[in-house]
Amino acid sequence: MNKKSLIILLIILIAIVSVLIWWPKEEAPGIEGDLPENGQSEEPGDNLPTAIVKPYFVLVVEGQEEFLPVDREVAVDQDNPQQALEALLDGPSVEEAMIGLTTSINRGTILQSLSIEDGVAYADFNQRLQEEIAGSAMVNAIRQQIELTLLRFEEIDQVVISIDGETEEILQP
Repeated sequence: MNKKSLIILLIILIAIVSVLIWWPKEEAPGIEGDLPENGQSEEPGDNLPTAIVKPYFVLVVEGQEEFLPVDREVAVDQDNPQQALEALLDGPSVEEAMIGLTTSINRGTILQSLSIEDGVAYADFNQRLQEEIAGSAMVNAIRQQIELTLLRFEEIDQVVISIDGETEEILQP
């Protein structure tokens, strides 16, 4: 596939993602009883204000990884960078997975803490983040998904990833 065809394919995929994300839920095609986009059931009485966060997921095109942001509407009951990371950890929705979006981050990974000091975001995860990780490409994909998701926020210039408080010798291929 030449470069022009690849660009056209990417534009089509982005258009499909946009339609799926913005399609009203009650009219969206799918199976009856689908879960909400984040895969979690809605709690009655959730009338909190919302915001859009953009977790980054992976799309592989001709063996090359592309990192694409998706819009996620979240309740503004806590810090938006934390909400963005939690949306990332939820993984792609069913609709996003159907068009090929995936994640390099293991299911069951938990964000234990997130703090921002002087433009540096310190994100601490549980051990699940690095379990069964093989190869530098996978490690780089995990780091990129986390960093790209957080660096969209104006107050964040740098990201430090830790596991159980440790920054050395983590996420090794």
